[in-house]
Amino acid sequence: PDSNGRFHSDWCSMIYPRLVLARDMLSADGAIFISIDDNESANLRKICDEVFGAENFKSDISWQKRYTRSNNTVDFTSVIEHILVYAKSDGFVVNLLPRSEEADSNYSNPDKDPRGPWITASYVNPATKAQRPNLVYDIKAPDGRTVSHPTNAWKFSKQEYERHVAEHRLWWGLDGHAQYPRKKVYLSEARGLTPINYWSNDYAGNTDIGTAEVKDLFGEKYFDFPKPTILMRRILEHGSSSRSIVVDFFSGSASMADAVMQQNAIDGGTRRFIMVQLPEKTDEHSAAFRSGECAQKGVFILGSRNLEQRISLFIRRIRVRTRVPAAFQHCGNFLRPVGNTVFSNTAYPEIVSHAALYSTHGYIHTRFIATLYL
Repeated sequence: PDSNGRFHSDWCSMIYPRLVLARDMLSADGAIFISIDDNESANLRKICDEVFGAENFKSDISWQKRYTRSNNTVDFTSVIEHILVYAKSDGFVVNLLPRSEEADSNYSNPDKDPRGPWITASYVNPATKAQRPNLVYDIKAPDGRTVSHPTNAWKFSKQEYERHVAEHRLWWGLDGHAQYPRKKVYLSEARGLTPINYWSNDYAGNTDIGTAEVKDLFGEKYFDFPKPTILMRRILEHGSSSRSIVVDFFSGSASMADAVMQQNAIDGGTRRFIMVQLPEKTDEHSAAFRSGECAQKGVFILGSRNLEQRISLFIRRIRVRTRVPAAFQHCGNFLRPVGNTVFSNTAYPEIVSHAALYSTHGYIHTRFIATLYL
């Protein structure tokens, strides 16, 4: 409980070895995205600086988890959650995002340039002439003027300037009499959009959406504060490639696994996932406990004498209807693996079935998540 004088110390002791393990599991070009509220964000930042190195800190994203204020709080209403991003090494480069219609609307073509729409960028350097003497030279304007800036250098070397002139990239205004030139930047050459560290609920969803998704899947609110799959997809868009292996070791309702499948369907990727979740008893007064569904958050615990093979198969409903696999036998409110399959009693002699799955007329909605028990 929060009243425990060692509450923060206990939490730090819990998270530290998990982050060390996460660092060791990351590929050289991998990154970790950690969702955390205000209570432990400062401590988590210090631990991550030690584990991953302060030089590998990438961002502290503010996710707008709520869009309304709670008027019954004593202090500030918290409407954001932090998502700390750390890389394994400098091999990680965050993905640029697809360009939007809004971003492209800034481009135009008033001089009917055959290279297409463009915008302009200043030719004047923020640095002074004394700071960048190698970028100080005279420029010829179309109207015959010799142009120099009274205090500042140019942004480009003289050699680059001469190339810009030869390529007709300098813009002096429609009448050709602007005080200083600007450089044309063409839409055809524009890169993707640089990510930002504020994700609004319009962009990345909110906790209400996460709760609605779970209710839509299960018919009840079986998880507290589930993350929306759109938030998980935003993380994938920023930090994964089409062939990434994604590990979530606080998987909860497994929205990340759902998001991986959604993202693969969108972009044709072959991402794979490993979801990790310790089994937790549900509250006796909760809908999950009353219904018998998800009475524990582990559906099958596949025991093995080898600790490395202690893998549980998490099954959650998704929107795709799938016939009950032949490997499973429907026993009242429970499904358990039977027969000569990889999940057979022969292969795993200590199988224990804990949680129920919702089934209707021989069909089930499932999320298949391979989950490591650590």
